[in-house]
Order: sequence, then structure tokens, then C-alpha cells
Amino acid sequence: MSSGVSRALALHDVTFLELWEAMMAIDPVAAQYAAARRSSVQLQALLRAGARFKREVADTAAAVSAVVDFFTAVAAASGNQVLALSQAPLNLLLAPALTRMIDRVPQARARIQEAQGKIAEAIKLRRSEQARIWMEKHIRDFKRGHELESIKPKGEG
Repeated sequence: MSSGVSRALALHDVTFLELWEAMMAIDPVAAQYAAARRSSVQLQALLRAGARFKREVADTAAAVSAVVDFFTAVAAASGNQVLALSQAPLNLLLAPALTRMIDRVPQARARIQEAQGKIAEAIKLRRSEQARIWMEKHIRDFKRGHELESIKPKGEG
């Protein structure tokens, strides 16, 4: 397994690519549905998670927790219980991989913040297609970040 594969991924015999593929299958659809179906309470939970990421961006553990909360809030706002329930195992695999990437790729925090802002805005304005497209971009960016952190020497961060 590559150096970028987290311990949780290894323990579950899941590759980064498998995690990424599952996220690409689930999260863009969840964002699309969230834009169409979200309640004001669900929107507020999503906005709070995004705001928490901005506030705690320097603290890796808190920032990763906020990202997990953001994905959870999007899935909950989708109005589809299967999508919402499927988010929990994805989050267990996402958190360790994201922690490593966020610490080693300098632009990761700014890019996450931008993508979350675009996704939240699309959901707020009930722009389903835009929400789906931005979530796809966000997850593709996660893969690029993983690739970047995997090629950096250990002492470089």
C-alpha cells in the first residue's frame, strides 16, 4: 500500500481509490438532493460545519472533524436515509486519509474552504446541479491532494 493510505484504510483492506470511488458515487448525489430537499434546520447545520472549518482551520483534528460534519450534514439534508446512513462508514475512512493530506499539502485547507463555500451556497440557493458539480470537484480535488501528499518525502510538509 502506498504511504498515503491511512491506517484505517489498511485495517479495512480498503484502498484510497475504493474510498474515492464510493465518495464520487454517493456525495455528489447527496449534494444534489440536499439542494432540492433541505430544510432550514439542515441548511443551518451545514453552514455551521463550514463556519467551524473556517474557525478551526489551523487545528488539523478540529478541521478534519468539521469536514466530516460537513459531509454528514449534506447527506442528512439529502432527505434520503440510505445516503445519510452510508456517509458514516465513508467518514470513518475519510478522516485519517484527510488528516494526512491536510497536514502535507499546503493549499488543502484553502481549497476545502472554497469548495465547501460553493457547495453550501448552491444548497442554500437550491441549485441542485451546481451543488452536484461542486461536490464532484471537491472530491476530485481530494484525490489530487492525496496524490500530492503521497509523492512528498516524509520530511517535507
